[in-house]
Amino acid sequence: MKIIQKIGILIFTLILLLPVALMNFAPGQISSVDNKALGELPTKEVPMEYRPEMLRTYVQDRIGFRNSMLKVYGNANLDLFRVLVHPSYDLGRGGHMFTEIERTQQDDTYIHHFALAVKKMQDYCESRDIPFVFMFDSSKNIVYSEYLPKGVELSTHNRDLLFQYLGELDVNYVDTSKVLTEKKKEGPVYNKEYDVLHWNDMGAFYGINETLKVLHEDFPSVFPNELEDYKLSEEGQSQLINSEIGIDETVPILELKRYEQLTGYEDMDEELYMDDNYSGFSYTENPDKDVDLLIFQGSYLNSRLDFFPNQFRDTVTVHNYENVLNMPYYYNIFRPDCVVFEVTDFTIKNDYFRFDSLKELNFAPPFDSFKDYEVKEAKQRRSQLQTEAGYSITNFLLPESGIEGDYVYLQVGDRILEMQHFSELDTYIAGIKTEELKDDNPILHFVDVDRETIYVLR
Repeated sequence: MKIIQKIGILIFTLILLLPVALMNFAPGQISSVDNKALGELPTKEVPMEYRPEMLRTYVQDRIGFRNSMLKVYGNANLDLFRVLVHPSYDLGRGGHMFTEIERTQQDDTYIHHFALAVKKMQDYCESRDIPFVFMFDSSKNIVYSEYLPKGVELSTHNRDLLFQYLGELDVNYVDTSKVLTEKKKEGPVYNKEYDVLHWNDMGAFYGINETLKVLHEDFPSVFPNELEDYKLSEEGQSQLINSEIGIDETVPILELKRYEQLTGYEDMDEELYMDDNYSGFSYTENPDKDVDLLIFQGSYLNSRLDFFPNQFRDTVTVHNYENVLNMPYYYNIFRPDCVVFEVTDFTIKNDYFRFDSLKELNFAPPFDSFKDYEVKEAKQRRSQLQTEAGYSITNFLLPESGIEGDYVYLQVGDRILEMQHFSELDTYIAGIKTEELKDDNPILHFVDVDRETIYVLR
């Protein structure tokens, strides 16, 4: 009998210790079940009063079998009680899933400065005779608001205020929610359960077409896409994005029939200066078109590259947020015929577009706007300009200590490029395609607005 008791105690002890033995000790872990960053051990810099709570969270998040227990618990609640237990999702009416619905913080000052920044982007483009379109996409919360969870009141204050400011500033913008609200009567433009943070391929098709209609006014060879140009299929999905909660949904997939005729270049991003957190980039050539597009876009478009390239010769996509605030850098490299800046409603906040960056945004005017200024030799005797020659892109870098005046321009052969200030690097940068580089003796032009003088450094 004692042997049986000892065996029982041993088995019970092993059951208790097994979750501890299987703890996840690896740093920087994200849970596949609830998309949560797992707790970390406190460092010596952490004040003593915060350490017990951090240790508790560390053990709770990393204990063995956590994912399995959460998966069973979440699926059981959804199947038996129609209750969704997940930090990233809310269950709405009619079985519609929504990403976690946060209370919208009204911030009129931030919205005003965001609108002013968009206006500066438009002014930059138009001063160079380049059409600009601000493409505003609304989340599922807006387009399918009738299915939001009971008791949820959705505020559209920031959205409405942004449209008001854009109108007052005469910004050329497209609100895609109007067509999506109409088209959802014909079929889903957002999925019911799968990837509800983004529109589906049908929503992308109709939303992008609204922007193409606007661009058609400036470029007659650019047309809205036709559904007959795409192969429509369906794909089954068995679990929520960033979760292991089971679903059973079929979602629409659109594939451009002539996609194999397009040429994609994937190596340029390694030679471009981009924000480390948002480095998405694509370059697609379409030999049947004659207009070049530069588009700064978010996640609504990053995975849907079958739509804009169908209507443009060169389609360059850059992940937006901090990158769009360095628009001149990309403009000088790719020399587009038009520029689109795309955002989704839930990204218009400091987490994505830093308020200080928006407030301080200042693009250089065209160089010829200073044609009446006096020209003098620069005070510096030696240029601090550095050259990074890449296979596709050549970058020129100038530290802040090497700047005189308000704006700096770089003359390379017969082209004059604005040097864009990358504040996080304390450096001014200009880029050009290496194949266009025909002069290895660039000349710097420093513009002092107060003195109405251009200082030249050869």
